[in-house]
Amino acid sequence: MPYPPVPKLDVPEGTVNILLLGSDWRPNAGFRTDVIMLVSLNRAKGTASVISFPRDLYVWLPDRGMQRINTAQAFGGFELTQDTFEYNFGIRPDYYLMTNFQGFMQIVDSLGGINVYASRSLSDRCDLENDLNEDGWCNIEPGWHHMDGETALWYVRSRKSTSDFDRTRRAQEVIQGVFNGLMSLNAINRIPELYRAYSANTETNIGLDTIVSLAPMAPDIFSGNIEVKRYAVGYEHVTGWTTPAGGSVLLPHVEEIQELIQTALNGGN
Repeated sequence: MPYPPVPKLDVPEGTVNILLLGSDWRPNAGFRTDVIMLVSLNRAKGTASVISFPRDLYVWLPDRGMQRINTAQAFGGFELTQDTFEYNFGIRPDYYLMTNFQGFMQIVDSLGGINVYASRSLSDRCDLENDLNEDGWCNIEPGWHHMDGETALWYVRSRKSTSDFDRTRRAQEVIQGVFNGLMSLNAINRIPELYRAYSANTETNIGLDTIVSLAPMAPDIFSGNIEVKRYAVGYEHVTGWTTPAGGSVLLPHVEEIQELIQTALNGGN
């Protein structure tokens, strides 16, 4: 191993840490988790945060060696992902929720599409079958946009004209749109029904009882009484590097990333 495990972070009592994972799974092709977000919720303190991690972070996977962080779930399931986060960042996620391209699009379409607030413009190649496509090129201007599943997936994954760091921002914007869409369905009063409905499109270890225990936070988050603090591991937290095999990866500045996570766990304080 190239370095020892980092010190464990101070996780406030009552905090629930959930990893949201978006995989690129295709039949007979394996998968990687190209969307990685850590959501931290503390009902007692009334705090909520989300941190995005770039997929090319080059970290130590216990018993697997140095690898991109987005390979952990495929190599060893959630246990290896937990071990990887604990070893490299000092925090062990409690739960995970993962979906693939098809599952994500089905979830968005089941909501009648979602409203996404784009904080920046995006212009990139696309093959969408809608009015957004102009000769194989799509443009999104800052502001509100209604997106179906196919458009939302393109918006999250688009990267030919932008960076993976920009993708993490867009993924957070889309997740906010999905949350708002669920709330518009009166999700709090329909938790068992929706849990069953979406189980076919997701893989998770979150039990219905855990969701019910966290549900009272949702209306306060939706109304803005609880502000979701957003963070991302960005340029300032990494150094670009080329592996001996020629792969472009990101070496984490571990201490700075730990500071970022600790700030999020403390509700931004």
